[in-house]
Amino acid sequence: MMKANAVSDQHYVHSELRERIVEHMFVGEALRTLWRRNITDVALLRSQFDAGGYDLVMSHGAIVRHIQLKVSVEGGKRASVTASLKLMEKPSGCILWIVVPEDLEFRSFLWYGNEPAEPSAVKPPSLLR
Repeated sequence: MMKANAVSDQHYVHSELRERIVEHMFVGEALRTLWRRNITDVALLRSQFDAGGYDLVMSHGAIVRHIQLKVSVEGGKRASVTASLKLMEKPSGCILWIVVPEDLEFRSFLWYGNEPAEPSAVKPPSLLR
């Protein structure tokens, strides 16, 4: 028999896997939304490691977004996120914080950034609460 907090334990033990799953879901949903709007000339790049402060780069025409993804479980302990200050070096850098329930369906999105081509608006993590 499964103990009552088995799902919560799973989120803790496999947090990196959970974040990769949510990232793939986000990319798929974003590309599907653009497809429905007849936008098909989108480039998507994934950082192999987080040396530049971002996880994804999405571009369409002259708009380029360096995106740092954050994932948390609804009702979890995480009340804030940390952000790499290197993201400030990127034009249009932004943070997308995705909140999911235990079944990993999208619950809410918190976005922090400026208009395209504007300097990144990333500030110390206390402002991301």
